[in-house]
Amino acid sequence: MEEQIRRRIKKAIQEKLFPGCVVGIINRNGSRLIIPIGTHTYEPQSRPMKTDSIFDIASITKVIPLAMVTLGLVERGQLSLDDTVISHLRAFDTSADKKYVTLRHLLTYTVNLDLPPLSSLKNKTPQEIVRRVCSASLVAFPGTAYKYSNVSALLLSLCLMNVHSTYPPGIRAHWYFFRGLQMNNTFWGPDMYYPKDTTVPTEYDPWRGRELLGEVHDESTYTLQQYYPAACLGTAGLFSSAGDLLTFLVMLLCGGTFHGQRYFSQEMVTHMHTKQFPHIDGVGGLGWNLYPQDYMGRYGTPQTFGKTGFTGCMIVADRSKERGLVVLSNYHYPHRKVDLEPNRQFRADICDIVFG
Repeated sequence: MEEQIRRRIKKAIQEKLFPGCVVGIINRNGSRLIIPIGTHTYEPQSRPMKTDSIFDIASITKVIPLAMVTLGLVERGQLSLDDTVISHLRAFDTSADKKYVTLRHLLTYTVNLDLPPLSSLKNKTPQEIVRRVCSASLVAFPGTAYKYSNVSALLLSLCLMNVHSTYPPGIRAHWYFFRGLQMNNTFWGPDMYYPKDTTVPTEYDPWRGRELLGEVHDESTYTLQQYYPAACLGTAGLFSSAGDLLTFLVMLLCGGTFHGQRYFSQEMVTHMHTKQFPHIDGVGGLGWNLYPQDYMGRYGTPQTFGKTGFTGCMIVADRSKERGLVVLSNYHYPHRKVDLEPNRQFRADICDIVFG
């Protein structure tokens, strides 16, 4: 397996998918393998990828930690999946039909609001973006269609801020998960203390006029961070390493426990990767994508779940096969690519090697 993965990564580097990549595999018994290949950039003197290289994991932030913190609060009895959004975010109460939108709808991306992609609002102020999101009308009744976007994650972040304004989602993520799991390479960007020698640049961003290193790649999240602390937002912005993410996955593979400490009940872990709206194509579990997804390859099962990040990152786990996978790369370095198919195929190929 290791040699197959190495060959596939080297092929991708030769094809200029990315300058480097880190792939990690973990089994339920805790055995792990981390394979770093390539360099941070295409420059001749660029730093080599290492097992602890740190990446902007982009939309994986929506599940680790945003969805996981939400479900932790549900297990603690502080929230219910069927709480309405307006019960926690009064600014969302702008039409009669929006009173039916629940936290479950946000976690499953079954809320379709009349909005453009949030990235198109990057030149607005943070307050204008939030007002635009909260005042938007519903295109369809909640729970009837799948609509993946930053909007649901932003609304969920705002709900959590209002429920526990003293302790934003990122602080709770540290208390609930990162500290106990010893995820010491996981932090929110921008972080003035981020380790520059191990953090991988994401892209040269013409909008900001600089190389993005240790700061969030997602444009709307970057704009929102000008008002909201980074740890308050679950749309994007978490940085992490393969080792840290593997530890989180093995906790889930072990039914919510790690080194004798329980983080979730087994029932909640099962609920996470149970399809919430079986009648809607594309809908997954609570925060997680479920098999089949094209990036998961050919060998998924009903217990396969995962999430991707636009920057070139992916996490996948299969409880029946007792194995988890992390793939971290800076696919859009140095400039954003329009064609995402090569990266999708690379991800699927790695999944086939690991889970086949």
